[in-house]
Parts: sequence; C-alpha cells; structure tokens
Amino acid sequence: MKKVILGMGLLLLCFIMGGCSKDFNKKEINEIDMIRVLGIDFIDNQYSISALYGIGGPETINEDLETIEAKGDTLFEAFEQLKKENKKDLSFAFTNFYLIGQGLAEHGIDETVRFLISDETIKINALLYVIKEEDAATIIRDAKEEKEMIQDDLKTMVSKRLDSITRNENTVLWIFEGIESGKSSTIIPYINYEDKKLGMSGYAAFFANKLVAYLDEDTSLGIDLLKGIVKSCPIYLPSGSGLTLHNVKTVLTPSLQSNSIHINVQLRFDSVLRSISYPNQVMNNEIREKIKEEQTLYMIKLLEQAVSASQTINVDMFNLGDILENNTTIWNALRNHKDDFLQFTKFDYTIESRVTKSSVLEEWR
Repeated sequence: MKKVILGMGLLLLCFIMGGCSKDFNKKEINEIDMIRVLGIDFIDNQYSISALYGIGGPETINEDLETIEAKGDTLFEAFEQLKKENKKDLSFAFTNFYLIGQGLAEHGIDETVRFLISDETIKINALLYVIKEEDAATIIRDAKEEKEMIQDDLKTMVSKRLDSITRNENTVLWIFEGIESGKSSTIIPYINYEDKKLGMSGYAAFFANKLVAYLDEDTSLGIDLLKGIVKSCPIYLPSGSGLTLHNVKTVLTPSLQSNSIHINVQLRFDSVLRSISYPNQVMNNEIREKIKEEQTLYMIKLLEQAVSASQTINVDMFNLGDILENNTTIWNALRNHKDDFLQFTKFDYTIESRVTKSSVLEEWR
C-alpha cells in the first residue's frame, strides 16, 4: 500500500512540475516577439528594416500580426534601432525569410549578407528573395493590414519549388560563400508582388553584387538545367502538348579550340506525356517521335536563351567559372579574361531524351 501511495505521489508531483514548466515556457515565449519575415530596403541613402512578427513557438503564430520598422545610416544602426523601439525582446531564431527590396538590390547586397552572417542569432539557412520593382516594407505593411500569414505563403512556394529542383541556392550561407570566394556573379529568386499577392517567377541576376537584370521563367528554367539542379518540371510545347520531365541530368564539358572555349552541354531526361493536341487524344509511334523531336528543339531553345542572357549581361549564372577553373589548361589560357570569359565561349548541345510513359490513350494494336 505504501508503494502504491508513493507511486501516486510521484505521478502527481511530475504532473504539477510539468504544468509549472509549461507555464514557465509560455511566459518566456510571451516575453519575446518572434520575427517571421524581415524586409530590408535601401531608401534615400538609408537602410530601412521592416519586421513581421507574432508570439508563439516555431510552428505557431498568434492571430494578431504586428509590424515594426526602423531606419539607420548603416544596417547595424537600423537593427539596433529596431530592437530599441520594440517593447519586448526580438528573436530572429525563427526568421526563415529575408526580403530584399528593389532599392537595396540595386545598391548592393554584399554588406547586407555579411552583416546577417555575422549575427549568431540569425539562421544561416534562412532564404533570401528579391522583391521585383517594390520595397520590401510594402509587403510587410500589407500583410498586417490584410492579416495575411505571408510566412505560410512563402513556405508553400519554397515547398513547391523543391518539388522541381534538388536544392535551394539562395540561403544566407550559400550567397555569403559566393561573395567571400570573390565571385562577381550571383542569382537570387525574385518575387512578383501584384494585387497584394506573392508570386515566385524567375531569377534576379547580380554583377559585382548589384542587380543588373530580371530573368523570365523560361530563361530561369534554362539556367537551372545548365546548373544541373532540375529534378522534375512541366514543359508546354508550341504544338500544345504538355509533358513532365524527370530523371534530368546535365553535364558541361569544356575544351579549348582555336583560342576560344567550347562547352558541350549534354542534357539527358525522360518525359511523361500529359496531353497532346492531336485528334481524339490517341498516341501512336509516329506522334511519339514527333513529340520527341519537338521537345528536343524546345529544350535547346531554353538552353540557348539562358546562355544568351548570361553573355549579354556578363553574369555567370550557371557556375561555369568553377568548371573552367578545374581545367588548368583552360584557366591559364583565360588569365587575362577571367572576368569576361563568357564573351569568348561557344556552346553546342547534345540532347538525349525519351518519352517513357504516357497518360494519353495509346492506339490499340
């Protein structure tokens, strides 16, 4: 009987202590404002920071969204002013998204990235996005006004993108390492903001860490193909047929020919036919071969668009410089053109593809 009473007493004590611990943790969280999305702008020669925050743990947020803004001549001053003006402590531990306004992108992102990486409280795998032709503060203010959980919208967009590519290359750490390694070129996904809705489109291209161009979706897909990070994606052929690509593999092979660099781009992929524009939606070998030829021409066009864009703005958007640097002979030949080697580079394409499956009715044989 004594053992039973002792056991019940211990269970009761654990329950009480658990309740106290929960209340204590809740009290701690309620004393901290968790920033979910941070916007950074450069307006009138000043840094401007806009934070969207709420109270809660890593997967929750209260219904009453709050925002706070601060400015400073330096990013450090703006951050300190933000902390000073807020009544509670601010935490960046759950900040997964940093939005870069158009002004800051044009001014240059290197100082911002270095500052973020130097703060030990900031997540190095947080993602950076450029806001096309808009201030990041506008999105933060609208989110509060419309009571929009934009961190959830951004999370959904990232999840969808990872269905198509193998990795995110726009983390704070990834971009910092590129800047510190001396790379003059980088690309960051940009977001369109229209009618108070977020939409992920293509890449923003940077040279010397400053924004130089926005790339459309097709060109951005070509860039991803050249980088070899495409996992699966839909394509829509001019004839009206729709396919899904998978098992995508890209190999770039450099060679030195007649004082110019030649890059052979070998692209292999399988495709699943989802729809065709032919009568009765019936598939046969003749139509299959036509679609295969058409998809080959379409993929070459995507690759050529990406290469042309890179050469036009002189931004190495698919890390070709890393490949050339690993070839001692080529890299030595480029000793006087390491910043403009794209202008002396020619490309040819080898496409190997097959239509592996079809959701379209096959012709009866």
